[in-house]
Amino acid sequence: GYHRCVATDIQFCSNVIEGADFEIDATGQDHSYTVNWTLEIKVTDKKGLALAGREVRVLDKNGEEIFSKSTGHEGTIKQELPEYSFSSGKKVFNSPYTLIVGKKKQKVELTGDSVITLVSK
Repeated sequence: GYHRCVATDIQFCSNVIEGADFEIDATGQDHSYTVNWTLEIKVTDKKGLALAGREVRVLDKNGEEIFSKSTGHEGTIKQELPEYSFSSGKKVFNSPYTLIVGKKKQKVELTGDSVITLVSK
C-alpha cells in the first residue's frame, strides 16, 4: 500500500540536523517539496551601527527580483527563501541569491539559516 502514498507540496523550513547535513531520502514516487531557509540581512555603517530605512533588494540565481524591503529600526530584514524545490523528479535551485543595498552587492549561497551583514554608506 505504501506505493500509493505520495507526499506533495511539502515545505521543509529551517530544519536543523545535528551531526549530519540536511538531506531528503525520498522514494521514487512523484513527490513534491520545497526546502526553505531563513535569511537575516543586517545593514550597518562602517562603524557597525545599524542603518534603518535602507532598501534591500534580493535577486534569485536568474537575476529576478524576489523582494525589496526597507530595514527596520534595528537595520535588519528577515525572510524565508527557498534553496530549491523538487517536483517531477527534478531539483530546481533558487540559490545563490544576490543581495543589493545601494551600490553594494553580495552573493549568498543559501544552504541553511544565515545571517549576512552588509556595510553601507
